[in-house]
Amino acid sequence: MAERSTVDVIAISQLPPPVHGSTIMTRTFLESCDKLGLVTSLVDRRFSTSVGEIGETSLRKLFAAFSLFTRLWRALDRHRAASVVFFTTNRPPSFWMDVLLSLLLRAKRRDYIAYVHTSGYSELAAMGRLQARGVRAMLAGARSVVVLGESMKDDVRGFNDVIQVIPNTVGTVEPAGTQVHESPQLVYVSNLIPGKGAEDFMRIADRCLTEVPTARAVVIGGTSSPEYTNDLRAMLSPDSQARVRFAGPLFDAERDDVVAASSVLVFPSSYRFEAQPLTLLEGLRLAVPVVAYDVGGIKDIVADGVNGYLVTKNDWLASSDRCLAVLRSADLRRHLSAGARQTFDKRFSLVGYRRAWQSLLSGRAPE
Repeated sequence: MAERSTVDVIAISQLPPPVHGSTIMTRTFLESCDKLGLVTSLVDRRFSTSVGEIGETSLRKLFAAFSLFTRLWRALDRHRAASVVFFTTNRPPSFWMDVLLSLLLRAKRRDYIAYVHTSGYSELAAMGRLQARGVRAMLAGARSVVVLGESMKDDVRGFNDVIQVIPNTVGTVEPAGTQVHESPQLVYVSNLIPGKGAEDFMRIADRCLTEVPTARAVVIGGTSSPEYTNDLRAMLSPDSQARVRFAGPLFDAERDDVVAASSVLVFPSSYRFEAQPLTLLEGLRLAVPVVAYDVGGIKDIVADGVNGYLVTKNDWLASSDRCLAVLRSADLRRHLSAGARQTFDKRFSLVGYRRAWQSLLSGRAPE
């Protein structure tokens, strides 16, 4: 959005690239503000530009940190009446930059909303006195903290008592194609990086494709390296390799068409700080059942036996059992599919997201 003379909201965050939950939700937040008639100014906290750079340190990132501090100072001086929404993180070294930014906001006597897209603040604070002081400075200094689900409240409650729940959302554009299930299909949607479950998906897919000869699988997502993708492919039997398509990163309608044509979306991430993965919401929106590990805030999304199944972390055999049940039963697919779309419409719609932020930015608690 082109900046105009009056700015209503300063957002401290990053737009894609890289494409991951927080950057996509930044775009959704800014677009929602626009629909609500609010003028925004983005203070772009860009450190990584690709999946492979996430978590790495470099001289370029150090210069970017100094630039971010300066740009926020100027934005605060330029837009003194604007609300501030601060997309926070707790992964060092970005966490320590966030602590410094929160101290700047407090020094400038600016209220801000801490918009939390991860879990693990309590665990970080328990690591030592310095970490605890950093978490407290960042979260306690906010006038309110926004978390994505009820299960995430306890993670921040010890640092701020003013907590609002505003779930993530995804766009409501329907897939361009029709939902034709020519054969049972598993789909995996995530960046191909260690810890996000790609290895377990290979194990699940290999078993399912072996036991259901008509089944296929699709892997959607950018990779951290070609070598990693080759290692994943090598985990499959020769027969399964021929029926697993690595589609690379797909976006918007192209991605939706593939997901919508799938029987089940598998999310076997063992990352304990998962908050509210947009991949799962995309599945629910497209009426695709979900099988996921019970980590982080995923329990706020998946209702076992209603819109999919929750499975104990790292239990890929139990996950494959659930997937096989869905692949083999049209009645079960219809039941879970209906539950998936109903869950999305009731709890994760774009309309509900906008309404909640409108209330909060106007000073009212979200309904």
